[in-house]
Amino acid sequence: AGPLREALQEAREWVDEPGVLLAHQLGDFLLRVEGDSMIGDGILAGDYVLLRPGVAPQNGEIAAVQAHDEAGGEYFSTLKHLHFENNNKRIRLKASNARYDDMIFPADQVEVAGVFRGLLR
Repeated sequence: AGPLREALQEAREWVDEPGVLLAHQLGDFLLRVEGDSMIGDGILAGDYVLLRPGVAPQNGEIAAVQAHDEAGGEYFSTLKHLHFENNNKRIRLKASNARYDDMIFPADQVEVAGVFRGLLR
């Protein structure tokens, strides 16, 4: 919870399993999943997702993002499929659970923290 930047700087757990982060020199990191918005992709609450920062996500890829909610004036973090629309001027964040509506933001209000590269359960 809270701004993703804070979550990344204030790690609560360290995973030091040999072979888990084979590309750790690339800056890969794990985030623990909360909620059920990505269950259609087999990503469950309590899972760890392996994310790679500094990679431009392809249309439809899963990524951890921080978005600016203009209505509430706050940032929030989420893991969703990213869909680029309107010549990349708009981003649709899509869950893989039909209970959740899509969220649409101007591209300049979405910051990609890392692109999904694996799952630990």
